[in-house]
Amino acid sequence: MLTVLIPIYSIDKHLNEALLSIKNQTYREYTCHLLCKKFNEKERNTINSIINNDDRFVLHELKLDGIAFALNYGLNLVETKYVARMDADDIS
Repeated sequence: MLTVLIPIYSIDKHLNEALLSIKNQTYREYTCHLLCKKFNEKERNTINSIINNDDRFVLHELKLDGIAFALNYGLNLVETKYVARMDADDIS
């Protein structure tokens, strides 16, 4: 089992491809925590349309901004032996 942490500050042109690259991995035993700032309804709908009710993805809207806070928050969620970290503009 694996946990993937993805801090997301904004929705940009790379986010869709980044999230789809995780969704389409051959290894399927993972939980992906999307660590985001508070989004408006349009932004939240955009992310939800990408993850499309895939229960491996969990959206966390954080009260504080910043990558360090987001990643530390995410590390507290980990219940697996392995952790991967990915930026919102990376391709896996």
